[in-house]
Amino acid sequence: MSINIPDETPKKATDCPLCGGNPEIHVTKHVYSSNHRKDYFGISCPNGHGPAEDGVSREFMLKRWNAWAAKTTSILSSPIRPCPFCGHMPHVEANDLGLMLDCECDGTSSKTVSDPINAIEVWERGIERRKRLNADVEFLNGTIARASEKGA
Repeated sequence: MSINIPDETPKKATDCPLCGGNPEIHVTKHVYSSNHRKDYFGISCPNGHGPAEDGVSREFMLKRWNAWAAKTTSILSSPIRPCPFCGHMPHVEANDLGLMLDCECDGTSSKTVSDPINAIEVWERGIERRKRLNADVEFLNGTIARASEKGA
């Protein structure tokens, strides 16, 4: 998921769009070079949600969090497309491994992932992949039909 980070520094971090938790910035590691110490920062909510990267400043990580939260909110608020094969909306199956979006036909289902954002993105990519495969099959069937008509 690519995220555009805004130029201006926000005043505070927005609440977690997945659980509503208040994110905290923390030092993830110290790097020593000669006599200098450089701290790397991370930001996450109490439930561990948030961008996975480390940054070299608190301000950058605050911007990164707010950009991630805005992107996540956008994805979660956009409608999920129904299955193009059966027309049903996907239902969510949850297990110990995570979430999976699945419909009633064998046409499309997502892999089990731990993040709801990734589950939606996998569902959408699966729909696009199946559409491309079906277009390829229709093209090949048309080519075969035309070739068999010429040969007959």
